[in-house]
Amino acid sequence: MFFLPSHNRLLLLLFLVLYVVFPTSNSSLDAYFYAGAVKYGEHLFLPHHLLYNSTCYLLTLPLRLLGAGVDVLSLLKVLNALFAVLCLWVLTKILQQLQVPAAAIFSWLLVAGASFGVWRFATENEVYLLPLIFSLGASYLYVRYSRQPKKAFLVVSGILAALACLYHQVQFFWWLGLLAGVLWQCRSIGAFVAFALPALLVPVGYVLVVVFYLQQPVHLQHLLTFVFHDFTTGSAGTSVGLLNFTLTGISLVRTFVQVHGLMWHLVSQSWFWILPAMVSGTLVVFALLKVPLFSTATTTASVHSTGKIHLLILLLHLGFAWFAVGNAEFMVMVPYLLPLVLWNRVNAVVIRYAGLAMLVWNFCYGIFPAYYFNLSTSKELAQRVKQQPEALFVLQEANAVRNLYYYIYGLEDVPTVLKSPAQLAANPAALAALANQLHSHLQTNPEVPILTDCVQKQTILNRAFFVTEDFNEQFFQQFGTATADSLATFYGKHYLHILKTKAGQATANHLK
Repeated sequence: MFFLPSHNRLLLLLFLVLYVVFPTSNSSLDAYFYAGAVKYGEHLFLPHHLLYNSTCYLLTLPLRLLGAGVDVLSLLKVLNALFAVLCLWVLTKILQQLQVPAAAIFSWLLVAGASFGVWRFATENEVYLLPLIFSLGASYLYVRYSRQPKKAFLVVSGILAALACLYHQVQFFWWLGLLAGVLWQCRSIGAFVAFALPALLVPVGYVLVVVFYLQQPVHLQHLLTFVFHDFTTGSAGTSVGLLNFTLTGISLVRTFVQVHGLMWHLVSQSWFWILPAMVSGTLVVFALLKVPLFSTATTTASVHSTGKIHLLILLLHLGFAWFAVGNAEFMVMVPYLLPLVLWNRVNAVVIRYAGLAMLVWNFCYGIFPAYYFNLSTSKELAQRVKQQPEALFVLQEANAVRNLYYYIYGLEDVPTVLKSPAQLAANPAALAALANQLHSHLQTNPEVPILTDCVQKQTILNRAFFVTEDFNEQFFQQFGTATADSLATFYGKHYLHILKTKAGQATANHLK
């Protein structure tokens, strides 16, 4: 595959098959929205990842023109599988430039490709892998320049690093790390300009979108509002507190291996699910007992410097992920960066066995359950919203249901789907407005039901469990509730309740 040794080609082919054959059946709320945007040709330029939707729109256009039966979401998952494998391919080329032994390259590819943080996005329609192709490409050309100082390598490296930022703003830290490397290693104004000047592509790209797509005047305020939209609106959550440390540690572990409350449910249903843990544990123990953990490989000064630069990039990304309350999505680059930092320090045999253990663990506890089981009620609730267009729905995953509704039916504004009290807890005014809206609806439209899945819900140990305090039970004490229906998932039954006033003005009969 693109001039790689046969064993590496086979490994990349294996990952491509695994990524494509076992996509998630439980997509994220963002995945539904991006798929809807591509499907309907809307929201093609979003500020946080400016070029992702438009690129996917163009890449899928030929197949979508063949007929309306093309499932855009599935097609986008295949694209992300290809993006993940392309990242592995570019990583291989970098390691070859660093003259890493073939056995070590194979081992590190196995770890990177089998890491849960990579695998989960390789089977989903998310925005994090496509920009990594450009960032890794920038690093490849930077390494080429360090071995053969041609300014053209730096110019193209700067172009790719800038394009990566246009595909996702978090790649700014990769660009910044490479820029620091240029200043440290080259100590040349010409080299600095060659790498830094292409960064002008980023503001130019945003200006072009504001002028020609949004059709707004180029005022600094408009531009800054658009560029930093996700941060100013809270979509990209950031804060500083004890939770930053706790969740950063958890997310860093989950970047490599799946850790989730789902695993307890698997084992509780069948002891068979202990076997993958036994196999993975045996592989790790066997490796540690058989060979020394650390390597004694020697490297040249330029290779050593490359490792330091990518260590800086790694720390910059981890620092921002910490600031974003341990957001695992901002750690997807870690498995690709780690080989560039540690390849000559850790024994390749240990890495190979660790990669095999991760392959077994993550497939059995992460990828296969997400592919095979129904872990969410979003699909059923979106259908229920369609069937009962006048009813109000107060839902735990309101945004996921709205975005799925948009993807399926093409309607983005679904005013009958309301966020749960837990989602509004940080905004007392919004919480009070929700209570007033529900009370008013019960008094003025008692024949039109209000349904919620926020009462008697399943407890699942995931990120949301730790970062959001559940105000739902307390909030709904001001209403009467009656069980209206149940929705089956892998975790058990999720109940839909109908709200009523304490006087009983609404009853479950309204569902009939």
